[in-house]
Amino acid sequence: MSEPVEAEARSKHTTLIFIAVTASTAAVTYNSMAVITAIPAMKAEFDMSLTMAQWIMNGYTLASAALVAAMGRFGDLFGQVRVIVLGMVCFLLGSLTALFAVDTAMAIGARVLQGVGAAGILSTSLAILNNAVPEAKRAAAISLWGAVIALGMGLGAAIGGALTAINWRAVFAVDVFLVLPSLVLALRIVLSSPPETAGGRAPIDFAGLVLLILFIGPLTFALTHGQETGWSAIETVLPLAVGIACGVLLVIVEVRSKAPLLRIDFFRRRRYVAGTLGMCLAGMNTATFVYFYILFAQSPDGLSYTAIIAGLSLLPFSMAMFVLAVGVPRLPAVANSTWLIVAGMAVMAIGYWFAHGFSSASSFDDTWWPMVLIGTGTGLAYALLPGTALRVLEERDSGQGSGVINTCLYFGLTLGVVVGGIVSAVSLRMSLSAVVARLGLAPAEEERLVQVLVHGTPGQIEAAFERAAASGSTALKQATQTAIESSFSDVMLLGSAVALLGLVLMAWLLRGPPTPDAAALPSGH
Repeated sequence: MSEPVEAEARSKHTTLIFIAVTASTAAVTYNSMAVITAIPAMKAEFDMSLTMAQWIMNGYTLASAALVAAMGRFGDLFGQVRVIVLGMVCFLLGSLTALFAVDTAMAIGARVLQGVGAAGILSTSLAILNNAVPEAKRAAAISLWGAVIALGMGLGAAIGGALTAINWRAVFAVDVFLVLPSLVLALRIVLSSPPETAGGRAPIDFAGLVLLILFIGPLTFALTHGQETGWSAIETVLPLAVGIACGVLLVIVEVRSKAPLLRIDFFRRRRYVAGTLGMCLAGMNTATFVYFYILFAQSPDGLSYTAIIAGLSLLPFSMAMFVLAVGVPRLPAVANSTWLIVAGMAVMAIGYWFAHGFSSASSFDDTWWPMVLIGTGTGLAYALLPGTALRVLEERDSGQGSGVINTCLYFGLTLGVVVGGIVSAVSLRMSLSAVVARLGLAPAEEERLVQVLVHGTPGQIEAAFERAAASGSTALKQATQTAIESSFSDVMLLGSAVALLGLVLMAWLLRGPPTPDAAALPSGH
C-alpha cells in the first residue's frame, strides 16, 4: 500500500474512532439529564412512590459509581476498545429495556444496565481518543470531546422535556439511535484492527470492587428507604450496618493491596482531597437541584409546567454550567484557581438561597437568575476541580486518579437524590402531620394517612384525598400543596448548606501556593 493510501486509511480509521467515541459519550451525558425530565411521567405511568422514583436515578448513578474506576482498570489490562464496546452493549441493552419497560422493576433494572454501560464508556473514551488521534490533532479532538459532554448535559433536560411531551420512552429511543451506530463502528474498528496490546497482567482488585459495591449499595438503600420503613426497622439497620462495615473494610483492604482499585495514598495530598471531595459535593448539588426542581416544576401543586416547559426552564442553569465548564479551562493562568473554586461555591450557595423562595406563584422572571447562579457555581466546580486534583499526581497515576474522581462524582449524584429525599420526606411529614391531627382521626389512622401522603403512590394519594373529601374535609389537599412548596424550599436550603460547606472546605484544603508535590507520593504501587 502506498504512503498516501496508508495515511488516508489511518485518517479514516481515526475519524471512525472519534465518531464512535463522541456519539456514545453524547448519549451518556444527554441521558443523565434527559431522564430526570422524564421521571414524573414514568412515576405517573407506573404509579411509583417518590421513594421508588428515586431509584430511576439511583440505579444509574450507583452502578456508575461502583464500576467506573474498575472499568478504567479493565481497560488498562484488557484493552480500552474492548471495554468501551462492552459499555456500549450494556448501555444499548439498558436503553432497549427501558424503551419496552412494563413496570417499575423493569425500569429500574434498565437504569442499572445503563449505569454499567456509562461506566464503561466514560472510563475509557478519553484514553481511546488520546491514543488514536495524532498528536497534532489531539488537543482539538479532546477539546471537542469535552464540549460534547458539556453540551449533552446542558441540553439534555430541554431535549428530554421535548421528547417526554411525545412519550417518555422517546428519551430512551434517542439513546438507541446514538449508541447503536457507535457500537457498529466500534465493532468494525475492532475487527479491522490488530488486537490491542494489553497493559500487563497485574492482579485485578476484585475484593476492592466487591467491597465498594457493598459499601455504596446497602448504604444508599438504607438512606433511601429509612424514612418509609423507619430508622430502627431491621430493613434499615441491617443494610446500614453492612454498608458502614464494608466501607471500613474497603479502606483497610485498599491500603494493603498491591494493586488497589482505589489508591488511598492519593488522599495524602490536600489538593487531591479538595478535588475529589469538591466533585462529590458539586455532584450532590447538581442532582439535588435538577431532580427536585423537575419534580416541583411538573407537579400540579408546584409550577404546573408541562414536561417540555420544565425542560426548557432549566436552560439558564444548564447553559451557564455549559459555558463555564467549556470556557474556563481555556482561560490563561487558571492553575492558581483556588479563588475561582471558592467563589464558585459561594455563588452556588447564593443561588440556592434565592431558589428556596420558589413557589407555585413563581414566574420565569423569578426563577431564571437563581438558576444562572447555581449553574455558574457548578460549571466552575466541574471545570477546575478535576485538574486541581490531578495536578498533584504523577502522570502515570492520572488514569487511576481520574477514575477515583469519577467515582466520587457519581456517588455525589446519588447522595444528592438520597439526602434530598430525606429532607423532602421529613419536611412533608412535619407539614402534613399538623393538618391531619385536626381531622379527628384515631392515632393509628393519622399515622397511616400521613404515611400514604408522604410515601404513597399517586394512586394511593388520590384515593386518600377522595376519602377525605367524602368525610367533608377540604383542607387536606390545600395543605398538601403548601407542604410540597415547603419541602422544595427545604431541599434548596440543603443545597445552599452543602455549597457553604464546600466553600469552607475548599478554602481550607486549597490554602497555600499550588505547588506540584506529586514527588512526595509513595512510589511503591
